[in-house]
Amino acid sequence: MASTKTTYSTTHPATGEPVTFTKGGRPIRWITWGDLGNGFVHFGFSSQEEYKKALRAPRSTNPYASRYEATAATVVEDKPAEQPQQEADPTPTAEGAPAPVVTLDEVAELLDRIATAHAGIVGNEGPQYLSEVVVQHEAHGLTWRADDAAFDARRAELRAAGRLSHVKALVAHVRQALADYVGIAYTRRSDVSPEQVRAAAELARLAAQYPAGTVAVRLPEGDERRRDVVVVLDKPDQAGKVQVHSVAANGPVRVPLTELRPGPELPPEPEGEITDWWSITDANGTELTRVQAESDPAARKAARRNPKVVAAARRDNGFAVRRLRSSELATPVGELNGVGHIAKPAPARTVTVTTGFTRKSIPTRLRESGAPGQMVNSEAAGGALRWRLPDGEELTPGEAEKRFLST
Repeated sequence: MASTKTTYSTTHPATGEPVTFTKGGRPIRWITWGDLGNGFVHFGFSSQEEYKKALRAPRSTNPYASRYEATAATVVEDKPAEQPQQEADPTPTAEGAPAPVVTLDEVAELLDRIATAHAGIVGNEGPQYLSEVVVQHEAHGLTWRADDAAFDARRAELRAAGRLSHVKALVAHVRQALADYVGIAYTRRSDVSPEQVRAAAELARLAAQYPAGTVAVRLPEGDERRRDVVVVLDKPDQAGKVQVHSVAANGPVRVPLTELRPGPELPPEPEGEITDWWSITDANGTELTRVQAESDPAARKAARRNPKVVAAARRDNGFAVRRLRSSELATPVGELNGVGHIAKPAPARTVTVTTGFTRKSIPTRLRESGAPGQMVNSEAAGGALRWRLPDGEELTPGEAEKRFLST
């Protein structure tokens, strides 16, 4: 019926804010805009299928604008025409239902499809506005050429299958990835190339492989001689670089994600009390030696006296230090693996923490209590730490604690 009113939603071409329009007549696909010098204002509507043709519509009605844009018009679902549009699922959801989980691999896959579709639209004419129709339709499993009826039918299918909320969450993540990795060209609705979208997909894949907290090996420019162990601290920027904590630099640096390789797996968190013994490992996580010291700097200073550590540091541009717990002291030197646990820096300053004291170590408490003997690397125990009594008897730290410190 000619009197039927339809509400359409779109986004402002400059600010990205949601906008709604209600009109009668034939269905439309695009909202047209023009810039008369004070920003984009609404010029009209277009029912054209192609963006290029829709963009010509405002020029014929007002030739005085310096710029023209067309943004996709989406029919508001199940909403009265007089109410503000919302991009919300009208299907009731259970209270406390978990939010949809979207992986970065899903985001990367959808970005690849969007890049292919965008390339088919722009052809050989170079970068152009990335239509929201492409993003929405590809996320829904449709081509950008699908009409409104097909789009509405697909949403109904997804809603019935309980998948619509996941698709909406996926679209939100893809928009954020485009904003992060393509930047102002996307957020201001200007020209975007298919190559930029594909690059965003690759960054999303690398971000999925190396999330914050991941231990990785860095090979600057693929050079094994400059091998370094790093801990990823953040997500990548638009240039594909990420902040990491570098063992070689002993601090935070920004590096290309493409230089990272999977690192050695960290061993499970050991049990027992913190000791004043430290494990010194190379870039591969192989234990070189152990030293006794009260702090990280003191442990590093002591480690540099060992020729094996010096050689490894020259080869790997550094070494890792990790404070041991009492349960690890029984393991012979060389059999413990894994790089040191490095904490993320605080927001206001850079801090590298290998561990913290909760109480004095067993060897320290034994010495302070006046217990007879001393802590040694026992040859009989394969280099493991033992508390050796004056008569030659050797006790594990736990046995010594029970004998001399238990009340």
